[in-house]
Amino acid sequence: QLLQIPDGTQLFCFQGNDGFAPHLNGEVFWQPWSAQSTTLGSRSDSKDFDMRFNCKETQSGDLSCERGNWGGGQRVIANFF
Repeated sequence: QLLQIPDGTQLFCFQGNDGFAPHLNGEVFWQPWSAQSTTLGSRSDSKDFDMRFNCKETQSGDLSCERGNWGGGQRVIANFF
């Protein structure tokens, strides 16, 4: 059975950098991270991490990735931190 949406209801679709999971489904979160160096940590041998990414925090709080699962080229996720 369908539910009628009340008149005046606003529906918003968040996608891309405005979505709740940065970069598609959030796999960018699964990197070994070093808060001290604001870059990847040294746990590259662990199966618990997604090593397809090579990212670092910028001074403005963005996440700048030299490599990821999107293929070649750099991408920046604005306001990540």
